[in-house]
Amino acid sequence: MAERSEGLSQEEAGRWFFETAGVRGPAVRVEELVGQAVRHPAGDAATTLAQN
Repeated sequence: MAERSEGLSQEEAGRWFFETAGVRGPAVRVEELVGQAVRHPAGDAATTLAQN
């Protein structure tokens, strides 16, 4: 995976994010991570932020 350069503008960082390929991983690992995910109601960012 390509490293994002420091000092990118918000527009450049967004472009990098959408144009750079992600990291492939085994389906078993993805299933493990999904199983560990903490689910909150949609739009409940305040709860997530309060825990950090």
